[in-house]
Amino acid sequence: MGGEGFPKVMQDGRDGDEEPGYIGNIRNSATMGFKYFDCRGVREFGIVVRGYCDGVFEVRTAWDGAVLAAIRVRNSNVWEEYKAPCEIPDGVQAIYLTYKGGGNPSLRTFMLL
Repeated sequence: MGGEGFPKVMQDGRDGDEEPGYIGNIRNSATMGFKYFDCRGVREFGIVVRGYCDGVFEVRTAWDGAVLAAIRVRNSNVWEEYKAPCEIPDGVQAIYLTYKGGGNPSLRTFMLL
């Protein structure tokens, strides 16, 4: 099937279980977009990731925009929180995360701090 190489929304457990969803099967150069957030005073960006990987998540406010932060991630079979300094302009913004690196991490959430 054609969808095996693309990120997808997943959950642990079975349907109906109280488990958080996450984006799995993320690979090198995959970009995920999230719209829209009313950003005020954002100075740091955090993510919660797990998986066998070695790379960075790049943070942007446009899919082809400047990289505002690069968050390094490494192998972990449990959910780990990572943070990096990141100044997102005040106002309503989209958030784009691009993974660059090896392996295939899973992304549970991100935080505007």
